[in-house]
Amino acid sequence: IYFHDRTRFDSGSGFALPDYAEPTFYAAASAGDETAKLDGYIGRNATVGARFSVNDFMHEIETNDDGLITFSPPLREDVAEGTEAKINEPSILVQLADDRGWEPFTKYGLINDQMQIAVEESFDR
Repeated sequence: IYFHDRTRFDSGSGFALPDYAEPTFYAAASAGDETAKLDGYIGRNATVGARFSVNDFMHEIETNDDGLITFSPPLREDVAEGTEAKINEPSILVQLADDRGWEPFTKYGLINDQMQIAVEESFDR
């Protein structure tokens, strides 16, 4: 495909940009696995230390060899081929760390103030 100035569309001039869609699992993986093959531009190029979530469980990439990744912690449940590994916007389920994890507070005269909420990953699904 050519533009009117005879420049090829895939000439590397910036018109053919990579696909930044979430990577997907190239093959099914089982609970307990610490390696997987990710497909897609981001999956093949994700850096060590990048985090991703699968079914709202968080994992961190330890190595990446063109999409063949090792990560921790191990998968907590089976993953089907084609499942998204959410790197752009990872998500996890959390719950309050204890019953006092969310205590309302009032500071009169201030419009806003820093508030901390103690949460932990939820394993009760």
